[in-house]
Amino acid sequence: MSRRQLMEPPTATDSTASATTAPAPLPLLTLDEILAYQPAPDEQIWPEGILCKGVPTGIIGAPGAGKSRLTLQAAICTILGKPFLQWETKGAELKWLFLQTENGTRRLKSDLSAMTASLSAADRMRVNEHLRILDIMAMDFCSICMADGSPQRERIMATLEVWPADIVVIDPLRDAGSGDLNGDADMTATCKGIAAIIRRDNPKRVPLIVHHGRTGAVEASKVFGGDAASFGRNSKVLNGWLRSQINIAPAGVNHPDTVIVGCGKCSDGPKWEPFAARLNVHTRFYEVLEDFDLHEWERQALNPSKKNAVAPTPEQVLEVVNAAGGRIVGGQNDAKGLHQKLQTAFRCTRDAATQAIENALGNTILEDKEPGKGRSKIAYIVK
Repeated sequence: MSRRQLMEPPTATDSTASATTAPAPLPLLTLDEILAYQPAPDEQIWPEGILCKGVPTGIIGAPGAGKSRLTLQAAICTILGKPFLQWETKGAELKWLFLQTENGTRRLKSDLSAMTASLSAADRMRVNEHLRILDIMAMDFCSICMADGSPQRERIMATLEVWPADIVVIDPLRDAGSGDLNGDADMTATCKGIAAIIRRDNPKRVPLIVHHGRTGAVEASKVFGGDAASFGRNSKVLNGWLRSQINIAPAGVNHPDTVIVGCGKCSDGPKWEPFAARLNVHTRFYEVLEDFDLHEWERQALNPSKKNAVAPTPEQVLEVVNAAGGRIVGGQNDAKGLHQKLQTAFRCTRDAATQAIENALGNTILEDKEPGKGRSKIAYIVK
């Protein structure tokens, strides 16, 4: 470039190119702007910061806790403006999208038929207009991975263009990332990928994460209290990203169809008190139990006197296998097999674990296959 060219003022084209490539400064707030801030009246979907627009929120549950069903209940109650558990709801105009990979149409129909049976025609129409669920039966391999390079990333963005949901349920988190989510780097990349896609064209859109939590009676007792923040898998990274975390744990075989709901984190509101809720087998909705003794339940969980002889349900077996990636290899005496995983998760006897597996196979939830010729181990695979 000549001296004359260096001294001449830039042309319009040069100025445009420079302006286009110049980085934008970071958004900054003054003290006056912060003190003058007034939250929008519709910002809180559930009270006291439990679920707010634009805020990453998690529902963390142990195997068999009913996380997916509880989240469906949350959607229906919010759409209809009805209380969810013990919380009032706002945001009846909001649209929900369930990116889920575990429940086929048969299971969804079973739950939603019961959940909507008592609704009026107008309410059923409202739910129909505001709820969409990923059809995993129409996909050869169901993945909701949002990491860079994932083929599903573009499809999810296209889906959000045609269905501009306000709340996107990611169920489970395991299938929205890549790599080892027990590692900080892969978990961080997963959370960043979800945030980038979900909030891409709507910063007020909510990523509602459903994730696996602690298993076993003693670990379940940490659903509330001092260790509640570390209830989820790789809790350090996940808890740092989430602004609100709702923990769910099965209350155990002595309290069938009952879950304990605890506060893992609530950054934008007070830490709420834990409570118990029981599944109404007719409506498939969880109902808060006012007279449940949480202190006695915690004492028994921390000091179990003996193993349970009651077999875990087929749904609980399914949760355990799904938490392991949909396939568990190991015979009855294998320390890493399904029998041992069930005994650990539910403190049940080996006979109870065997009965649970037989029930799951009989209900066509699982299938067993020999993983290799000449090997005695069985591979239990979700059907």
